[in-house]
Amino acid sequence: MAIFVGKELKVQLKFLLENRCSSNQAEQLAIAKALEIIDAIDIAENRPRTIGIYTDSRITIDSLKNVNNHS
Repeated sequence: MAIFVGKELKVQLKFLLENRCSSNQAEQLAIAKALEIIDAIDIAENRPRTIGIYTDSRITIDSLKNVNNHS
């Protein structure tokens, strides 16, 4: 998981998941962790906090659009 502010890499983390976790679960965990961490990143007050999530996973996109979808 990587967080950039502009073109500057601010945070890069790796997480170890159990073998039974799917790649979709791993991607969704990375997004959740990024959203938790983004609030703590030191960004100048005059810079907007706009978050872009880039994924090609339809499952992840659908999950983000509908938080009640647990499938």
